Amino acid sequence: MAILETNLKDRADNLPDALGKICNIVNVHSKTKWPSLDEERKAEAKFWDAPNFRWKNNRIISNQLEYTEVFVLSKVLNGFCLAVDQFPGAVFLKQQDHNQLALFCHYSSLYHAVNSFLALNGIVYVPYPFGDTVMTTGARTIVFGKKIKFTLEKFKRQNGNSEIDCLRGQFKFIRSKGRKEWFFEGRNLKHRTRWLEFSNLLCEMVDKDGIGSLPNSIRKVFEIIIPYEAYYANRKLSPANVADLKFLVEKSCEKFLEFRHSAIYRNKVLDDFLLRISKELKKSGIVNPSKIALTYLSQFNKAILKWQASNIKELFQSIEQKMNSEKNALIDGLRYVFEFADVSEVNFNRAIRDKLINYVSNDIPYLFSSWRKMKLI
Repeated sequence: MAILETNLKDRADNLPDALGKICNIVNVHSKTKWPSLDEERKAEAKFWDAPNFRWKNNRIISNQLEYTEVFVLSKVLNGFCLAVDQFPGAVFLKQQDHNQLALFCHYSSLYHAVNSFLALNGIVYVPYPFGDTVMTTGARTIVFGKKIKFTLEKFKRQNGNSEIDCLRGQFKFIRSKGRKEWFFEGRNLKHRTRWLEFSNLLCEMVDKDGIGSLPNSIRKVFEIIIPYEAYYANRKLSPANVADLKFLVEKSCEKFLEFRHSAIYRNKVLDDFLLRISKELKKSGIVNPSKIALTYLSQFNKAILKWQASNIKELFQSIEQKMNSEKNALIDGLRYVFEFADVSEVNFNRAIRDKLINYVSNDIPYLFSSWRKMKLI
């Protein structure tokens, strides 16, 4: 995977076309005279209950391939908005010394931010994907007071024997077609899969462009955990060294998962190893080892949110420049993006006013305020 060729910011030229196509589809649908409510709702499902998929020549194909970028952008926004929404609650719990709950909330916020970051970089996960619409002969669904006779089936393996829990989509070069396009394949729903993806992505960025490819705010967070990982690795570590930085990235992504598991299932913020070496860590200058996991996770969460806010601001500025002469079309298309993003319960008012959010990044209230002005949220 070549990062610069898959990043959504670098493919901003594709977004105006995708936004225009989705507006056109909605317009055509609204003007079509359907023979029955069944047929109308079936067509709507192919559009709204998306993305949905089919098998073709042993490949998984999105039925919305011509405007897949719209759904990718919605994934970027969904993860980002949910991460921002959960951040203040995590900070409040930490201030009240509800350490285990605070750790879990910070983990949840960070996990959403990571999904947003992956989607921005051309890697999108689709849990419980839909297949085709199927006309049913038994039970009927009530819509607008009328009965319709179809359901959306879950997407199944090619042999039809079982459902696929999750799909992973990546914008990549397809050798048989001689061009880049979206490629989908089955994946599991495990958090570990997502963290491994995130770790690999950051390490590839470091390999390609050096330590400067990660913001200083990210690299600085690693200083919190260095004494811990250095003790475990029995060697000195420095985030200014490429090999050490990659090591810290990989170990951190493993640790986040372990911290979450301990907080939820064991009501602990210390793993067993950290507990055993706490005296040694105090000698290294760490006064309260019990706060290491929570402090590290919360600071990393804040750094990722700041980075992603900057990325999304840059992306939206790029989109606006591309569609400067078609402002109305841009806004209409983005309305559908936010529909798919499913962020109706996010407290945008709090995020705009909250000094804590502004402290994380003033790009966040800026973005939310600009979306509100465009009546997108």
